[in-house]
Amino acid sequence: MRALSLPELTTTQNEILRVAFLLLLETSRAVPTDAIQARSNAHISTLDEELANLVTAGRIRLDSSGAVTGAMGLSLDETGHRISIGDTQWFTWCAIDALGILGALDATGAIHSTSPHSGQPIAIMFEDGRPAGGDLSSVVFLASYCAGTPVVDQWCPTINFFETEAAAQDWATTHGVAGECAPLHPAAEVATARWKERLSG
Repeated sequence: MRALSLPELTTTQNEILRVAFLLLLETSRAVPTDAIQARSNAHISTLDEELANLVTAGRIRLDSSGAVTGAMGLSLDETGHRISIGDTQWFTWCAIDALGILGALDATGAIHSTSPHSGQPIAIMFEDGRPAGGDLSSVVFLASYCAGTPVVDQWCPTINFFETEAAAQDWATTHGVAGECAPLHPAAEVATARWKERLSG
């Protein structure tokens, strides 16, 4: 599976996303901008402007009050991918987000998703950050990224778990989506490495 490639963000934008992600993870509540400012390693004088740019690029989600509800793939808003650690649940924007988040956190938890090809439920259990049970024969379809595509609205919905590679390829052909299929474990390794890098600060 190829490395994940998205447009590069500035150091400030990466810091905003990292802090917002950690606060979403810790509180499971929408994150107000003053909380991001207080937690950040450096004062962000252009926070509102940076948030607006991240929204336009589809890299962050805000609610009507301007508080963050989604960052770095972790979401309070319901999606087709649900992750759990202990008794706490969140959603993710795509399959790779789910794998990367649980992997980077070395978490014991679970992913619950659905194949868009058949509607078949897919459940993957994690132990210490690695897939360890459930539908381990499932695959991930990673759609190719086209420059300028809003990430959360248009790209993420095309990155999903499927029951088989044949199911993924059939879905991609039917919907005219270019990309590649990866077995679960290699996909998890690539995603985990990416999220660990992003969380390193």
